[in-house]
Amino acid sequence: MPTHRTGAQGASPAPARRTTGGIGDEGKRVKRGAGLRRVLSTLVGALMVVSTQASLGVAPAAASDSSAPLAVIIVGPSASMTDDNKRDAGAIASEAADAGMRVRKVLHPKATWEKVLDAIQGASLVVYMGHGNGWPSPHGPFQEDTKDGFGLDPQEGSSAYSTAYYGANKLRKRVQLAPNAVVLLMHLCYASGNGEEYMGPEFGKGTATKRVDNYASGFLDIGARAVFAYGMDQKVDFPRALMNGDQSMDDIFESPNTAGRYDGFVGSGDYYRDSDRTGWARIHMDPHPRQGHYRALTGDLGMTASEFRAGTGGGGGSATPAPARKADRKAPVLKVQGSGTGIAATSRVLRFSPNGDHLQDSLRVRESLSERASIRVRVRNSSGTVVRSLTRAGRKGSGSISWNGRNDSGKVVRDGRYTVTLTPTDKAGNRGTSRTVRALLLTSLKSPALSRKAIFAADRDRFAPSTRIAFTLTRRSRVTWSIRDGSGHAILTHVDGKVLARGRHAWVWNGKDRKGRFVPSGTYQAVISVRTSAGTVTVTRTIRVGAFRIEISDTTPRRGQRVRIRVYSTEPLKAAPRLRISQPGARDRVVDTRRSGAAYVAEVTLRTAGRAGKLELRAVGIDKGGARQDSSRTLRLH
Repeated sequence: MPTHRTGAQGASPAPARRTTGGIGDEGKRVKRGAGLRRVLSTLVGALMVVSTQASLGVAPAAASDSSAPLAVIIVGPSASMTDDNKRDAGAIASEAADAGMRVRKVLHPKATWEKVLDAIQGASLVVYMGHGNGWPSPHGPFQEDTKDGFGLDPQEGSSAYSTAYYGANKLRKRVQLAPNAVVLLMHLCYASGNGEEYMGPEFGKGTATKRVDNYASGFLDIGARAVFAYGMDQKVDFPRALMNGDQSMDDIFESPNTAGRYDGFVGSGDYYRDSDRTGWARIHMDPHPRQGHYRALTGDLGMTASEFRAGTGGGGGSATPAPARKADRKAPVLKVQGSGTGIAATSRVLRFSPNGDHLQDSLRVRESLSERASIRVRVRNSSGTVVRSLTRAGRKGSGSISWNGRNDSGKVVRDGRYTVTLTPTDKAGNRGTSRTVRALLLTSLKSPALSRKAIFAADRDRFAPSTRIAFTLTRRSRVTWSIRDGSGHAILTHVDGKVLARGRHAWVWNGKDRKGRFVPSGTYQAVISVRTSAGTVTVTRTIRVGAFRIEISDTTPRRGQRVRIRVYSTEPLKAAPRLRISQPGARDRVVDTRRSGAAYVAEVTLRTAGRAGKLELRAVGIDKGGARQDSSRTLRLH
């Protein structure tokens, strides 16, 4: 899909949108308005300086200074908008040189993978414009040999409509950036949470955040500490902001926009998330209320511009580097705690499963530092051989570090036991005591899933009679597969220690126990335990049995309190269910509910009359087959 700028939507002027696109929409052309051409001229021809520190007059390093940060600007084939991207690249290159950076450009039609590899090693600032191939997307399956990286020329002289993709795995194997590097992903599909243009605006937070998290992960693994992703033009002069002053990455991300446009921070609905792919990283999403997700920042949001410059040896625009604190002889104190992965984690050995199904794919270690320090991480196998080495910057206080199960070559290591050793060193060179956690890496069980999370089989109709439980074995394994009740007792065992072949396995549970009786309403667990010579991995999936699930805003309610009650129906209903409320010493009452998203909602004030005791909430409804059904929940009333 080509780079483009949309016209106005509604009364207010629309932002200048710049999305080069993804793999499924090559070569479409979008008309651009004259007003937006003027905006672009302002943005690219004379980018506005955002850093308020620029006026301090700190002299940038000469571009020829070998200690100056290296900026590498890459433009891949971008269909009909390739020339626009190259013009933008030229403007950014000029800004980087003016700010004191060394500059290398790798531009279509010479933007091949080998050319990029020659240019990018040790870069402090990487700017990429071109096609984006991310995930989630319609172009499955998910893998990172081609996804979440660069779209480049297959060979020199290739057409602007021909693209070869080099994904995050290729980056991990072949590229190492400078410490504290910054990456700008500009005009891509998927990288900032957006999809491809034909999909329309992306407003779903879950999908958008996964796209951003996935796209940033490869760059964060090769040395970047912050990844900015923009699908639309921004007015920030990034080189100057990084080379002067001491703004944080989040400060730069929150640079104000032009009124009525999307060229800076919107802020009306922004939100933060922890990264699932990179344990130490945070994500800041800044969607537009009409355009959707086109602005994102991932990494160490508190990293400052001075830390960016320090990562390159202190060159470029920094005043004199901060002196080493030679008088500081106090070593940093590091505490660690393995975080639960949800796969049979214990306090002694943490289990995780980096098999690419996005379920517990990384081992996350929680850490706490007494002061800011770098943390050296060494992962050793059972023979004591180091398979992965990396260093992460740590801030004072709590944080986390993750390992994705890959070695230094980017390949997933063998199943087995590993030790992860973390060693802190502060800026004065004081080394603290190392801490070690033990891990068991198992990839035999992949993609466990339920077709339904809730069933109601006892009414014997067609609406929600069963759920299909499925998973994949990556190797021949011994499996135990059962349904357990809320107390952990097995009410039905499908497979008990049986060896199953590699491949996909599935079983349909119809809500009955081992004697063929329908189980009572409640919460049950599908438990899958897989054992190989390397160890045992166990996963659980929750199944709710019953007509309704009832939730209340306060699980310790008191008389006279106003509460919100949500009712979730397992089966489709003819009308909204009604809610019967029973309080000790007070007359029962029935209230209507209203549809709100996936739930039926009622807001009620509990009666002040009566006494403390048992509060019963009973939902009653008629399914689309005409059958009456009900479920109740009991709580303690104060």
